[in-house]
Amino acid sequence: MPAPQILGEKKARGIHTHAAQPDRQGHQRREYLRQSDNYPARGGRTGALPRLHNSAGNPTESLDFYLDSSCLVLTVQFFAFYLASFFTGTRSVNPYLMYPGFDNPRFFGQFQTIMIPIMHGLYFHRIWQEKIFNRGILAAILILQWCIVWALAGRGVMLGIAAAFSILLLTTGPRYRRLLLQALLAMLIGLALYWLFFFCIPSWAGLAQDIPSGLRFGLSKRDTLWLGAWEMIKSNPLLGVGPLHFSAVWNHIGAHPHQAVLQFAAEWGVPATLLLLWIVARAMWQGLMVVRTQPTPLDAGLWAALMASLVLAQVDGVFVMPYTEGWLALIAGLALARWQQPGHAANTLSLWSGYMMKAVLLLAVLVIAKILIVDVPVLHETYREFYEQHRIGSPPRFWDQGWIPM
Repeated sequence: MPAPQILGEKKARGIHTHAAQPDRQGHQRREYLRQSDNYPARGGRTGALPRLHNSAGNPTESLDFYLDSSCLVLTVQFFAFYLASFFTGTRSVNPYLMYPGFDNPRFFGQFQTIMIPIMHGLYFHRIWQEKIFNRGILAAILILQWCIVWALAGRGVMLGIAAAFSILLLTTGPRYRRLLLQALLAMLIGLALYWLFFFCIPSWAGLAQDIPSGLRFGLSKRDTLWLGAWEMIKSNPLLGVGPLHFSAVWNHIGAHPHQAVLQFAAEWGVPATLLLLWIVARAMWQGLMVVRTQPTPLDAGLWAALMASLVLAQVDGVFVMPYTEGWLALIAGLALARWQQPGHAANTLSLWSGYMMKAVLLLAVLVIAKILIVDVPVLHETYREFYEQHRIGSPPRFWDQGWIPM
């Protein structure tokens, strides 16, 4: 065959192969999205949401990694302190001495309220189904975290998670039967381990037991705080008394009402609170529709974590503690990214919106820089001067003082 004819045929085949390559790549990508248990595209098309979720870096898997790592570290720390109680001079087992890094067991409980439902959903996620060893580690962490929930006796944590899973069962039917049964089994095994670790073994070893009880039915003086918030609402119904200014009126019980709706209404005013409730209700309803119509266990876990936190916020300061608020912001952002309608993708922001976001970020950087440069070098002297002048509380916790000493 003449050389020009051979070259012509090779060129034609190359053009045909190059033209067919994008179709094969698109088919492979659609097949990947279809087979994975990530959020599926609507109507068989690759929508804006799957493009966001499966973009480079995979934010879902990255956040899952950080969440799993945090849970593993906290679990190891708790049970390391548990083992240490057998070898210290106190000869006593007290769960309230086993959660380093948290000022209060309720703060640990708030993190567990977010973490446990998500990890139950992660157990059935594609990245864990492929590796039995990883699933075993995840199941062990879940069981031990349920053991810690029982040990710390957080009534609000149990109420929040139970309410979230119950609502999920009532609104979705049998779709998540395996997830809910697994959560129930992990809770019961955790209860058995709690009884073994904190009652049977300490009794056998001759250790004293200082175990808090979750069988408490009172309000722990929350009614007094709620009445105080109600009085603030009546005196300042439109604009409230100001963010975190509930603590400006000193009381010996708590620096916040332990009830999110009352706190927002007292500090931000009734109109702002109604607007916030409408936004939260709409977002949770949209998430529930996604969980019902396009079920994946991870989305169910995300929705249950947010619902459990909202339930817990009715009896605890979920929206007061920065650590809890930070995790809630991350989880809510992940949920919005997965549940957003394709027509409302994040990349449709206008140019002006981008400028406004940059201006807000610049302002935040300037404020932080001012604090680091001007205030931090004299922080210790400022706290000491304030304490010597007023003799109040344990500085620098401004909610104990009712005044920010900056």
